[in-house]
Amino acid sequence: MEYEGTVYRPPSEARSLIIQVTVGCAHNRCTFCNMYRTKKFRVRTKEEIMKDLDECRDYYGPYVSRVFFADGDALVVKTELLLELLAYVYKNFPYVERITSYGTAKDVLAKSEEDLKALAAAGLEMVYIGAESGDDRVLEHIHKDVTAAQIAAAGQKLKRCGIKTSVTLISGLGGRKGIREHAIKSAELINQMNPEYASFLTLRLYEGTQMNEEVKRGEMELITPDEIVEEMELFLKNVDSPGTVFRTSGDTQNLWQIPLGVTLSKDYVAENGWTIKPKFDISIIPTAGDKNASTRVSVPGVSSSDVASAEVMDGVSWNGALGLEVQKGNTSFGLKVGYQKSDDAKSKSAMLNISHQFD
Repeated sequence: MEYEGTVYRPPSEARSLIIQVTVGCAHNRCTFCNMYRTKKFRVRTKEEIMKDLDECRDYYGPYVSRVFFADGDALVVKTELLLELLAYVYKNFPYVERITSYGTAKDVLAKSEEDLKALAAAGLEMVYIGAESGDDRVLEHIHKDVTAAQIAAAGQKLKRCGIKTSVTLISGLGGRKGIREHAIKSAELINQMNPEYASFLTLRLYEGTQMNEEVKRGEMELITPDEIVEEMELFLKNVDSPGTVFRTSGDTQNLWQIPLGVTLSKDYVAENGWTIKPKFDISIIPTAGDKNASTRVSVPGVSSSDVASAEVMDGVSWNGALGLEVQKGNTSFGLKVGYQKSDDAKSKSAMLNISHQFD
């Protein structure tokens, strides 16, 4: 499998199999962003995407638990193709726990609720939306070509249809003059959307972007580290979104995993024409590196602080699954029982699958 150009993914998709469904971004006009400037946008063909999935299945085997659809706005793809891809992923990677995708507010609003509900039922768990700001003046300035009301409507639509959202905001995007409005209106946007996740990242400019040139010409002034804290404080004072998990730009952790697995299977053909396929999978995944994380916790107005530490990754985990599939003609029945265990957790699963392909 060969990616076209540089491929980007959210930090939380670091352990996901990334499948390039589109190349580039259909919008590709945001003044601060250089991610897809060198790419001409196109939707990849079904044959190209299926070929990548086949190669990944041959290389990784069934031991893929997360899949992420890239590039910039994979949700722009027609619903019919997305449904085929979702089904193909779950068929070839039986241990997949979730499938997620980048998407824009326009992508969401362009699809019917029936389409979105069908995608949710087919296994699309979450969509990442780059809202950037809840201030319409900021959105207009960065050429987002969408309003805060439209972004909120997209988030509410996804929630109604059973798809989770992860919303990204960018600290400092309004410059020094827009700190207050950017912070407060972004909080109001999150309140309206009530997403499962929200991230407040810090603005970083790149050579060749329009916003970088604006800063060079003195038309926009970047905020200082102290003002970033001020902006974040304003945001937190005004946000009220029950259940939303908030993230910010943070430190890097280096982790190394070496999956080791074996699959045993054999096909038996009965006299009545049924093909019986017993299958046993087992994998062991040792982890090394920065398995522990810590952060200093303090309370405004109190001089003392403390360090909170946590283990973010187990040292060893293993997965086992026993399955049986019977097939005759276009009809198949499957049963799979799985067991996962790590240092501090364990889980069991069972799946029954019945399928029939109509001619």
